[in-house]
Amino acid sequence: MDGDPNTFWHSDWESGDTLPAHLDIDCQSAVLLRGFSYTPRQDKNRGRIANYSVEVSIDGQTWLPWVQVVTFPDTIEKQSVVFERPVKARYLRLTALSDHGGANQAAVAEIQPLLMETAKD
Repeated sequence: MDGDPNTFWHSDWESGDTLPAHLDIDCQSAVLLRGFSYTPRQDKNRGRIANYSVEVSIDGQTWLPWVQVVTFPDTIEKQSVVFERPVKARYLRLTALSDHGGANQAAVAEIQPLLMETAKD
């Protein structure tokens, strides 16, 4: 989320952690999420997410499955995931279930929640 697609978050490969791995985004307050954009790792497909799922949460403790298993293409292009319907949430969790490079790791260059508006209680 630093605006530079050449930097990326990576699951903890040094400790030997494998998939599934998740990345949580805190929107700082409850918002109406209509989806998110995802920019894959740019330099190679090691850790580039293939199959993924999405959960949302209001409190960061209780998670609601929102997108079942879907697949990103093996590309460097930015992808947009638009939910079937908006959801009120503070947190967005992207869970990588498999990767295109076969490393059993996850990497994300950029991720950005797509907001409708600030959610009212």
